[in-house]
Amino acid sequence: RTRHGIGDGSDLGRIGLQQQFLMALLSEVKSQDLLGSPANSYKIAKSATKSLTTDSSLASLTSLAEFARSMNGVDPASMETIMLPVAYDKIDPNRVIASEPQSGQLWKAIRKDTTIPEEAKKSPATGG
Repeated sequence: RTRHGIGDGSDLGRIGLQQQFLMALLSEVKSQDLLGSPANSYKIAKSATKSLTTDSSLASLTSLAEFARSMNGVDPASMETIMLPVAYDKIDPNRVIASEPQSGQLWKAIRKDTTIPEEAKKSPATGG
């Protein structure tokens, strides 16, 4: 929940920090092979349920542990996090709206399971 201590203090900046945290967490979990065994997955799930509110389909320790084990084949080194390209709303500059054509290109690539064009990764609101 860091808002002003790191980054630019914006919600978009916080989202970027959350993405970095989750990638670092997944890398650490993989490096320690914490998802390789049902016992370890169960321990992680038990710990996670103390600090997370999960979707109803993951509401049991067993479901959460099974989900964690399903992530075992995911390689953080081959992952990329992408934020929906947004621009500041011209009517209310305190809001952001999907930026076109970038967001349309992103959704199209996701629907077709194709490589996301570099242009679709650029967000006018974040300058990146």
